Amino acid sequence: MSFNSRRSFLKLSLASLGSVYFPLCDPFAFAQGKSAENDPHFFVQFLIPGGMDSSYFFDGRPLDMKAKGLIQNYLNAEPALWNADSPALATSLVESLKAFRQNFSVINGVLMSSSFDGHDQNANLLLAGDPFGGESFIPHLNTATSLKPTPIDALQSGSILTNITNESKSIPLDVASMARLNSQLSSQKSSEIKAKVDEFVNSRYQKIGSGPGQFAETSHHMQLAFEGVPELAQKLINVKIDTTEKDPDIAFFKVAFDLFKQGVSRSAIFATGFNVGVVDVHGPEGCKKQPQTYANIISKIVGLMQTMKNTPFDEKRSFMDVTTFMVASEFGRTMKQMNLDVDATGTNHNPLSNSMLIGGKGVRGGLVIGSSDRASAAEKISKAHQLMDPQNLKIMGRPFDFAKGLSRMDLPDAFKAEDYLGLPPDKIRMTPGPIGIPAPPERSRAPGSQSKT
Repeated sequence: MSFNSRRSFLKLSLASLGSVYFPLCDPFAFAQGKSAENDPHFFVQFLIPGGMDSSYFFDGRPLDMKAKGLIQNYLNAEPALWNADSPALATSLVESLKAFRQNFSVINGVLMSSSFDGHDQNANLLLAGDPFGGESFIPHLNTATSLKPTPIDALQSGSILTNITNESKSIPLDVASMARLNSQLSSQKSSEIKAKVDEFVNSRYQKIGSGPGQFAETSHHMQLAFEGVPELAQKLINVKIDTTEKDPDIAFFKVAFDLFKQGVSRSAIFATGFNVGVVDVHGPEGCKKQPQTYANIISKIVGLMQTMKNTPFDEKRSFMDVTTFMVASEFGRTMKQMNLDVDATGTNHNPLSNSMLIGGKGVRGGLVIGSSDRASAAEKISKAHQLMDPQNLKIMGRPFDFAKGLSRMDLPDAFKAEDYLGLPPDKIRMTPGPIGIPAPPERSRAPGSQSKT
């Protein structure tokens, strides 16, 4: 579907992605009598762990700001308008994404946690809607719709530090291991002895799982998983694995899409690794490598989009037609570091402004939603910004008029998280103040141990 307004785009896409429910099926499809089988829908979360600098993507800054000592720019190239309807400046690094302009939209000026600037808290907010962690929205994509749940909630490549509590049915996907498993399953023969063993194991799970207590509940879940093994094994046998693909990330996307097609999973989480470079650069030497690092990351994004377009889902549709995707990092970066020259500085964490891409099925492409302040050296910032950024080093998202679907240009005196584009606002802060000096939390830490998603 195509949304008729920016407000609809935000309401049905960005806001939903930040919560524990994202409508996998077009909400209007069922009203029109379409069945779930005829309206397949998948989701790919493309993560850039470490906190990406949006000024190298779709929220660039004019070189005049570097000349005046305000912001580092090791690309040393003047950015240009991404489209005529928005003041957003895109760098030359995103040139290769122009071929997919109508397949995605840009969201700038996204406010992350208003209380914390740590990687894990903001990654938790991105995936769970809470800086302390909890349930990620991604497994809910497999259960909170009218579609039949798949055996696996999500396929994973790479890692990001989070405190997610509902990832038990999400699995890491290694293409080489998948190829070996596929071969082993294809060569196995059913036997009477194996059938008897399976029957015995299932009966024990059933017996133990019939009583009260946590052990019985766990055994019940083990029984359900065990009963689903034969069907899952058959689906895995049918998966096609391209062993000739040299790029391991493209190979992951291809296998993930075939697993989608076979009904094994409905979502995939891909996180860039150190092989593309480091985006969490606090030192000047690492920061000077950012143009190449972001060129590598954009190449991976192009690889995802190209694979989606080139991989058929059926006779009429490619995976671009049936998959929603989101590209995001946990936060943005500061313009520079305190008391350092723009030619010899790194950057620090900045949750006050983030940029995301969202596209594919159900998303109107070609838009730029939202914006950030400090767009020029002469721009005056609000008192709300000064309150949250006393060191005067950060870009901040502008307030947003949700009725009109446009950024507001007023300069508010007080900070209110609900006035900005963002994920579900955290309720930790009692009173506004600079990030890094949080007010006492209103509640205790969410249960669940720290893990990698």
